[in-house]
Amino acid sequence: MNIRQIRENLGRVRTSFQRNEMVRAVNCFVEGLRALGGSPPPTDLRGDIREALQLLVRDEQVKALLPDGQCAYAPGQEKELLALFTKIHDQIKEAAETEDHESALARKIKLDQAYNAGKKLLEQGKVSEADASFAEAVLAYKDEHRIFHMIAGLLVEAKEVVRAGPYLKKGLEALPGDQELMELLERARVLRQEMKGR
Repeated sequence: MNIRQIRENLGRVRTSFQRNEMVRAVNCFVEGLRALGGSPPPTDLRGDIREALQLLVRDEQVKALLPDGQCAYAPGQEKELLALFTKIHDQIKEAAETEDHESALARKIKLDQAYNAGKKLLEQGKVSEADASFAEAVLAYKDEHRIFHMIAGLLVEAKEVVRAGPYLKKGLEALPGDQELMELLERARVLRQEMKGR
């Protein structure tokens, strides 16, 4: 039994709790209990376990997963606490991951909707509104690099080469030397020259 390591893990519960990192806080508590290896903790460690547990049970998410919404520590209960908080850790972690998936999905839907609205507005000749929608789509962008090809392609096609510029620039920052973006940039440059020559 590594007392120092157990104490460190239990101490990290407070730090993680203060940062509102509940998955990590519960995990530190579980690791601390697991390191006991089923042995009763020395007297001076009991205070650390009690203190960490008191913090955790203040969290609404943890409270909701506790039987009767509460939990107190008494020496000799370490195995039961370990089993209970291992289960709570898994449930909180799963909830956090589901939320991440849902927010990613919502962001992608927002990106698609803004792009489609921009495309429609461009077809109607409402160039400024279309550009505003495209800018909104880019705000929802994370790693969907294709969006720059798509927007710049539509704007170059509509001979809106000046408005296509920022999208080509951002696209090439994300994908340096991308062949398709380079070709679009060249097309935009040629179109611009032709329009100046008129």
